[in-house]
Amino acid sequence: MNSEIRKNMPQILSLAIKRAGEWQTQQWKWLYRIRHSVISKYKDKQRKSTRTMRIDQRVAIQAILKTLLSHLDLSSMCVGYYHKETGAFIHLSLEYLARKAGLNHRRAQRAIHWLYQSGYITQFKQSFYDDETDEYVHRPAVRRINPILLLDLGITQLALATARKRSKTKIAKYKMSIMPIVPIKEVKRVKEKITQATKVVSLFKPIPTDTSKYHIDYESKLQKLMRALPHLTLDEAKSMLPNPQ
Repeated sequence: MNSEIRKNMPQILSLAIKRAGEWQTQQWKWLYRIRHSVISKYKDKQRKSTRTMRIDQRVAIQAILKTLLSHLDLSSMCVGYYHKETGAFIHLSLEYLARKAGLNHRRAQRAIHWLYQSGYITQFKQSFYDDETDEYVHRPAVRRINPILLLDLGITQLALATARKRSKTKIAKYKMSIMPIVPIKEVKRVKEKITQATKVVSLFKPIPTDTSKYHIDYESKLQKLMRALPHLTLDEAKSMLPNPQ
């Protein structure tokens, strides 16, 4: 895909896709939870027998599974890709996945349903009703791969954890690379403007004063004046001193 970040697919995904192809003819070897889903549906009387799936069903599941794995972002375990310019993660619609898998919409829907039933994939709908426009907004669902899927394809937990850590590092570096680079001169200019604005604000900010200090000085001067001129009344002495602030 042209707008994907990764030029080369991680090795564990290449291996998982290869083993997903083997599952079509060797159901006993990989993805045993799909077989359990068949038995569960039989117990719930949704299937008439526990026999193996028809070949066309296995082909459809294999095709949609390969498509999902080839578009898997290991850092988030979501199906989609990162946009080159914005770095936003783009979730893929079922129509897109069906087209890439070479299936019609109905066959792709049935195939991916088996993966939901088996617990290999979870889905969160993003569509909603917009009260302002009075319209129903359709957005591709968020599809997340359960790590169990890769484990059931023979990928070890250590290999998966290492690949996910490496993927997260690559994504972080990519997002840093698309961030706009601000020249140092521009940064200094913004800092100077902030400093000047702070100085202007400080000019209009009232200077805090300790009024208790003025009152102590006033009382001290008043007492000294009364001792020096005992004939003065208190009001006369106060009138001779400036009023305390």
